[in-house]
Amino acid sequence: MKKAVKIALLSFVGIVILGAVLLDHYFAKPFREIAALETRYFQTQRNMTRDEVVQLMGPPHRTYTHDGSGGSIYWDDDSAPLAQETQVRQSIRYTVRTFFLPVSFEFYFDSENQLVGRHRLD
Repeated sequence: MKKAVKIALLSFVGIVILGAVLLDHYFAKPFREIAALETRYFQTQRNMTRDEVVQLMGPPHRTYTHDGSGGSIYWDDDSAPLAQETQVRQSIRYTVRTFFLPVSFEFYFDSENQLVGRHRLD
């Protein structure tokens, strides 16, 4: 009888620990990563070079090249002036997957690798 109680208690403790690890991995960890990226995101400033942004944010998850022929770029939630839209040559994106929807931080650079736009997508 005592052996069965010990096994049941150890099984219960194991399930609780496993549940805590899974909750941390799927819920808490992504939000800690988002908070860290968001802090660094707000430290970026216009006209920083691509290398300065990468040094601050870390290696990008994705890099895109653009032909400079348009598309909407933003500085946070404000639309960038039309003159800057034609200058975009490259963008980099940092994405964190969450249980619900991914959160992305995107940076836009002109032909001289100067930061002309940034936007958080969630």
